[in-house]
Amino acid sequence: MVLRHTTEYPTVPMEICSVINEAGTPLPLNNCRRTLKDKWDQNTWLASLSYEFSDSTMVYGSVSTGYRTGGFNIRGKKNSELSPYDQEDVISYELGLKGDWELGGMPVRGNFAFYEQDYQDIQRTTAIKDPEGPSLITFITNAAEATINGFEAELQVMPVAGLSLSANYA
Repeated sequence: MVLRHTTEYPTVPMEICSVINEAGTPLPLNNCRRTLKDKWDQNTWLASLSYEFSDSTMVYGSVSTGYRTGGFNIRGKKNSELSPYDQEDVISYELGLKGDWELGGMPVRGNFAFYEQDYQDIQRTTAIKDPEGPSLITFITNAAEATINGFEAELQVMPVAGLSLSANYA
């Protein structure tokens, strides 16, 4: 699967131009309009494998990729602040077990999964104080990489007909 995203944000001046040059001088209205254009696309995929030990027990594993499109810091006041930021990429791994069993004559259903997500170029919104005024300037940058590990469990027990007890953990 190829996901494509093209972003174009025209900035249209109202009565005054809020974009300033590097010296801090507001630009004339006829120089205020900006068209920011870039293109991001990424092939994404999912591969999975499962094995049934019995009619009631299965293990599985999967690997997949994904991304969050890049964009523009459109809140900037200076040309240098209107820069684009890159897309964020992730590769995800999951290993799990699903099954229906009996425990002391009670039906039990369990779903268990371990996962890991490896991120590259994480998009992070940052706010700093505007050195020229009391407001904050926000912009998005691509931060370092990160790894998220986790475990999820769902357990359902039916001790008597008509009564179901469930527990979830993540």
